Amino acid sequence: PKVMRFATAGAFDMSKATDLLTDAQSALGMSMRDAQQDAANMLRLSDALVKANTLANASVEQFSIALTSKAGSAFKAYNIKLEEGMALLAAYADQGIKAELAGNAADRLIRLLTQSVAQNAQEFKKLNIQVFEAGEFRRFSDIMRDMEKALSGMTTEQKAAALTALGFEARMQSIILPLLGTSDALARYSKELQDATGFTEDVANTQMKSFSNQMKVLWNRIKSIGTSIGEILAPYVLKFSDALASVIRFW
Repeated sequence: PKVMRFATAGAFDMSKATDLLTDAQSALGMSMRDAQQDAANMLRLSDALVKANTLANASVEQFSIALTSKAGSAFKAYNIKLEEGMALLAAYADQGIKAELAGNAADRLIRLLTQSVAQNAQEFKKLNIQVFEAGEFRRFSDIMRDMEKALSGMTTEQKAAALTALGFEARMQSIILPLLGTSDALARYSKELQDATGFTEDVANTQMKSFSNQMKVLWNRIKSIGTSIGEILAPYVLKFSDALASVIRFW
């Protein structure tokens, strides 16, 4: 039933829905031996994928592909919550970075931040950019807000130099620059994704209602056509009936 609702909400067939949902769940490390926990994780993932589709300019399928294209494994490896990771993918989607590109960008961003902080701790401290808290990644919205404040007022040349000093080489800045200015969106996406429980079912029900309405319209049209045909054929049927009655009386 969970996969069926996911298929309805995402507007694809059961086979594709199964592949997208189970592959993404495996990539995130959310597949469990315990059947109840596995089902709960599947539902949570389904809600996040469908909700992300309504928040940002990318399809449910594109978000699923992003998770299986390195993003999911990076979220698992660095203990990043599903909703935080999906918020990051949604922010990338708003910048036109979707599907495999978004998955690769998220993976590179996470690994680059980890490496850069380790190698350039003083520069991060100097610019008051905090990536980790209690040994874990902070929210991406908080990290990007720190970076936005640090780079505010700088010229393009100064920003490039600051990013290089932080450990983001020129060829790697393409995964950071699209996120500058998205801190508010990241925070909003994260909050809405955390409140997405039951969203798949809501969307699926809406889709079914829409389908039901369309079927009603179709049925009404069929009845209307039937009535029109009946009006055209009625005189001939009546004549045939009168002729048949005459034959019966004759015999």
